Amino acid sequence: MQIERITSSNESLFFSYVKDKELEFFFYIMDYKQYPEKTQLFIAKNSDNEIEGLFIIWQEHTIQCRGSEAAARTFIKYLKQTKVDVHQITGTLEHQSILNECFPNPKMKFNLFRMTLRKGQEKLDEKYKIVDLNETHKEPIAALLRKSDPVYFGDQTADRIMMDENRPFFAIMDGDKMTSISGLWIDESMGIINLIATDPNYRRQQRATSIVSSSVSWLFKKTDKILIHVRSENFPAINTYKKVGYQIAFEYIVMTVK
Repeated sequence: MQIERITSSNESLFFSYVKDKELEFFFYIMDYKQYPEKTQLFIAKNSDNEIEGLFIIWQEHTIQCRGSEAAARTFIKYLKQTKVDVHQITGTLEHQSILNECFPNPKMKFNLFRMTLRKGQEKLDEKYKIVDLNETHKEPIAALLRKSDPVYFGDQTADRIMMDENRPFFAIMDGDKMTSISGLWIDESMGIINLIATDPNYRRQQRATSIVSSSVSWLFKKTDKILIHVRSENFPAINTYKKVGYQIAFEYIVMTVK
């Protein structure tokens, strides 16, 4: 198995491989297109010169693995040889053994569902008005994330929130107080609701359903296919997304190593 890095000279291999698989390789495509300076892409080729795996290193320490177990094993060996400081790694279910073997004591480990929705399948319930957020709202956003999910977002800080023309944020307010927020990521071909959070004091008021619905409505003005992520044990969130029309398409293993 041979590991080959994707550069401008061979990127046609990458785009050919992910063609018509945008919802499966969302982060690979969007990171490489919009933030190439932070993105390293790699392919694994077998002895017949066929691609068996596709891998990404984001901001030098966040890893995603796709492909065969043998390809993932070869790439993880490459990470160790090149001394990549892995903070988080994601793989498919077939990578479970190799991830457990190579990262035996993760700080956090959970399964993640990727849910997808195509235009025309949505069932919207926009009960509350949403407002646009901007750079001045980063600290309140971080505070709401920490409050809504202290296990996953307990160390969230304002400086880690990415907000630009491709990454808008919206909120449902109660006076001056943010009660629900959504963070999106979009280009001309696809989009994602990157995060959803609701203040625990405002749950069971249909605010999550409403902000997901409004975010879907906004995204479908730009593209016709979108996705969202949710931890597999978060049944209330899964049910909310299903009410809006999302269906589970992929399942991943996520390990936070540091």
